[in-house]
Amino acid sequence: MTCSSKKEKGFIALISVILISLIMTTIVFTLNLGGFSARFNVLDSEFKEMSSSFAKSCRDIALLKLSTNSAYSPSSGGDEISLSETETEHKCTIFSIMPQGVDLLIRTRSRFQNTYSNVETLAKETGGIWSIVSSNEIAQF
Repeated sequence: MTCSSKKEKGFIALISVILISLIMTTIVFTLNLGGFSARFNVLDSEFKEMSSSFAKSCRDIALLKLSTNSAYSPSSGGDEISLSETETEHKCTIFSIMPQGVDLLIRTRSRFQNTYSNVETLAKETGGIWSIVSSNEIAQF
C-alpha cells in the first residue's frame, strides 16, 4: 500500500464522520425545536382558557347585577370588572346587555397575556331566576 492510498482512506473517513455528525446535529436540533414550539402552543392554550374563563366570569357578574337590579345596563364604554385584588391582568368587561325577544343578549370581553375572548350569552329570566340559554365565544362583536 502506498502513502497516497492511506491518505485517501483517511480523508474519506474524516469526511464521512463530518457528514454523519452534521446529519445527527440537524436531527437533534429539529426534534428539540419541535418540542420547544409545542411548549409555547400549550402555554398559548392555557392563556386562551384563562381569558375565556374571565369573560364567562363577567357574564356571571352581569347576571348577578341583573338579579339585584333588573334595570342594570353597562356604561357606554362597558363596565370593567376586576376579578382579583392583586392581579392587574385579571379583568373583564361587560360591554352590552340587549333585549333579544323575551331573552337578553349579554356581551363580555376579556384579555389575558394578549389573548382575547369575546363571549356572547343569551339568558332568560324565569320567576326571578336567570338562566343561560346559550353561550358562544365569537371572533368580534
